[in-house]
Amino acid sequence: MSNFGSEDLCPCDSGERLAACCGAARDAQQQVLSDAVGWLRERYEAACDEALVSDFFGSLGSAALERLQELPDFVLELLQTNGREWLVAEGVLRLGEREARAGDLLLAPDGPPLAPAARDFVAQLGRARLSLLRVEERRGDAMLVARDLTAAEDEPPRTVVGLELPRALVAGKFFGARLLPAGGRFRLSGCVYPFPAELAEPLAQRLREALAEEQAAQPTLARALASTLMIDAWLRGLAPPPRTLVDVASGEPVLLVCDAYDVADAARLTAALELEPDVSGTAGSGFVRGEPGAADRARLILDLDRAAARLEVLARTRSQADEGRSWLRRIAGDLVAFRGRTILDPVPAFDGAGVPLVALGQPLTAAEKGAHLERLYRHAFRHWPDTALPALGGLTPREAMATEAGRATVRKLIERYDRDEQRHAEEEQRPAVSFDFLRALLGLD
Repeated sequence: MSNFGSEDLCPCDSGERLAACCGAARDAQQQVLSDAVGWLRERYEAACDEALVSDFFGSLGSAALERLQELPDFVLELLQTNGREWLVAEGVLRLGEREARAGDLLLAPDGPPLAPAARDFVAQLGRARLSLLRVEERRGDAMLVARDLTAAEDEPPRTVVGLELPRALVAGKFFGARLLPAGGRFRLSGCVYPFPAELAEPLAQRLREALAEEQAAQPTLARALASTLMIDAWLRGLAPPPRTLVDVASGEPVLLVCDAYDVADAARLTAALELEPDVSGTAGSGFVRGEPGAADRARLILDLDRAAARLEVLARTRSQADEGRSWLRRIAGDLVAFRGRTILDPVPAFDGAGVPLVALGQPLTAAEKGAHLERLYRHAFRHWPDTALPALGGLTPREAMATEAGRATVRKLIERYDRDEQRHAEEEQRPAVSFDFLRALLGLD
């Protein structure tokens, strides 16, 4: 991607130097917002807080608000930036018996002494609708082409220019933003609401339906409604309620269950497994028992360590593990002896929390517990680099690493996994599992 210096021509095609055009506008916009919010809070602090709590964060309960406070610093900074701009652009302050838009207070004769460019920026914010956009093309550091998903299908995409366009906004990504005119193009007002595709696509449909009903009769209400829907969806995506992963085939919660066995005769066990019609693989690569009628969908994964005379059987639900234990007893008999069971709930791992360990059956040695858990961790986290995480503001770890701040946050998140695992290991008196395998997957030192 190309880099722009302050003496280069601005990418908005104004013919001005970047330092005197969009570069200056970006810095000025942030200063105007800071000064404007400072003036509002100095005079109407309680009303500003009430507007943010009831209108910006209003859809969230106390538990979700607490989860927001646990997000990494760069996401909290984005929350602060977006909330501050919302207050100036759309916030309504309740002042005793009357209500007043924050933007109107700022532009009133008794408002703060704003320069003409600052007044124009505040007025533009008040007029600009929060749009849901999909990036069609990225053109270097300072330009992208995006389509407004709530606009008419024949409306052309928008060319957006700016010095600090987030690097994560590449082709195919979705985000909410206010677009301000910049010559024949647009620039970001400052706020950015990133959305994963699974949230953006249904949100776009809801926005189109809502805007179609309200736009013709009440355009101001339509603008406010679109903003509310988008901000609510974004906040809920940042602080989702605890999730339950459900196995499609059985409808049960997904729990990664690993059963351990001692093996009396590895050769005979191998022969017994090879005779089963729904089992594929070898002792060297591991055996897989397929689902009935769907052999390509694994029901059990069996890892036979011939040298150690040990067998580990991995299932994705408790009932599959129980059925697998009965099945193995039937085909192997005295060739195997059950040692114990380890259960991992994968949901907390994806949400950035500690991962609980449950051990059942005969006691396992400390080393055996550590080995079981490492296998489960590697299985649970195999797609982690490309999984959107609330702890990363809805980005995947691989996407977050596109910026220095995001890269540092990914490092801290893995360090937190290490600390949580160390604490669990001390409580359970077993060796701790290192999350260096995640660092290796992402190319982190």
